[in-house]
Amino acid sequence: MADLNQSPIIYNKNNPLLGLPARRIWSLLRPQDVAGGRMVRKGRDFDGGYVMLDHGLKNATAYSLGINDDVSWDMDMVELGCDVYQYDHTIDALPYDHPRMHWHKIGIADRMTEDPTFATIAALIERNGHESHDNLIVKMDIEGTEWALLQTIAEKTLLQFSQIIIEFHWMNYIDETFHVRRFVNALETLNRTHQLVHLHANNCGGLILAGGVILPETFEVTYVRRRDHTFIPCTKVFPTELDMPCNHAAADYFLGAIGFL
Repeated sequence: MADLNQSPIIYNKNNPLLGLPARRIWSLLRPQDVAGGRMVRKGRDFDGGYVMLDHGLKNATAYSLGINDDVSWDMDMVELGCDVYQYDHTIDALPYDHPRMHWHKIGIADRMTEDPTFATIAALIERNGHESHDNLIVKMDIEGTEWALLQTIAEKTLLQFSQIIIEFHWMNYIDETFHVRRFVNALETLNRTHQLVHLHANNCGGLILAGGVILPETFEVTYVRRRDHTFIPCTKVFPTELDMPCNHAAADYFLGAIGFL
């Protein structure tokens, strides 16, 4: 848990060549607006709330990957008539339960393993009988595992999700080629099927100065499936009025009009 009174860590990576991968990452994170769309916030105030497109949320099937001590997003989805399938191998029980929340002590893996405490998203979808569903919604906060997962997930599985909410981690590894390749490959994979519509920097993490380019260490993104919508240029300034700082004792990180980068 982050110290809410601590000043943000600044990772100053002086190598000027790091500006190239940092700019490449920003080029893959250009939000667009959904024509006629409206954004809403689901989940609790401050850390644990996410901005989503108000489209296809009612009576959907939701996957919540990474729970810890917070099921506020899950409960908001339940109130919309959703069944929520929850996975987190690091906890022994939910902070509170509901008949429409289905928790399993299973972690998310990028490939199948003999360890029964881990499984891929595709395997979980199959276990739940959702192979034919194309209205799935996923919220993913799995502490860095998201990068490996997005490297291996099949496009047909991605296309089952109408909305994908992810907390991205580990931007402080921008100076390691292995991680940069993962970041770029994962973002390119997402961009083929989905469009970024919202981005918020998590101010519980630090800031990276990579070759003169600033990146948040951790940030939350919302993607919607491309085939479902028409998109127009994004004119928003981030953070938006729906965003809240994850660390309520500090100011939110200002990203500006990143749709025009």
